[in-house]
Amino acid sequence: PKINEEDLKSVKDRISTATTYFGGSGYNRGLNIANAASKIDGTLLMPGEEFSYNEHTGMRTIENGYKKATVIVSGEAVQGVGGGVCQVSTTLYNAVLYSGLDIVKVYNHSIPSSYVNKGRDATVSDSGLDFIFKNNYNQPVYIQNNYSNGVVTCQIYGYNNNKQNIEILTNTDKITSAPVKKEKDATMQKGKEKIIQVGRDAYTVSTYRVYYDNDGKEIKKEKVATSYYPPKEKIIAVGTKKEKVKKE
Repeated sequence: PKINEEDLKSVKDRISTATTYFGGSGYNRGLNIANAASKIDGTLLMPGEEFSYNEHTGMRTIENGYKKATVIVSGEAVQGVGGGVCQVSTTLYNAVLYSGLDIVKVYNHSIPSSYVNKGRDATVSDSGLDFIFKNNYNQPVYIQNNYSNGVVTCQIYGYNNNKQNIEILTNTDKITSAPVKKEKDATMQKGKEKIIQVGRDAYTVSTYRVYYDNDGKEIKKEKVATSYYPPKEKIIAVGTKKEKVKKE
């Protein structure tokens, strides 16, 4: 066997944890979160091995136990099978960040997430977007997940000496105002305006992982990712209807 009792002796200490909240986001979305979390729960990653989120959670299909819920497609919230799985990948991503494990691939959403700060999300899709990390330690690491009452927690267990003193920092590098489009509306009185599509500014965010020694002195700072959240056009209806002049 690839894994023996000696390998597992060191996997006894929690080296990182992360939690996000999904209460009130819908029954089916909660089921999808539980399904995805359970599929990666109990994963043991040996030294040098890579973990692929998509390989462990499988295709987001009804056959794989996923339900229809809100998903983000091209910057829009729509209904689709598997809505909620990105919250699990995001929660795991944050646990991995604090564990010091190597980030191999990570992608951000096209819309900033409500359950985590910008630069801290990890989106996945059946079309190829995946979250991948690597066990760069000399001992195995183990994933344990908990999900109940609107809370999902991902924990990384491993060798106690691999526990790092880590801080995750994000910096908003650039904000670009949402473009504005005005459309003439002959049904609305001239001089009146109405917002028919709310816009969204664009953000560029850098994510850093900072390592400290036991005395709190910075040892190393590494850039983990750059996240870009594209803008959404703001559309305003402008009235062109003229007032009728009453003849006396």
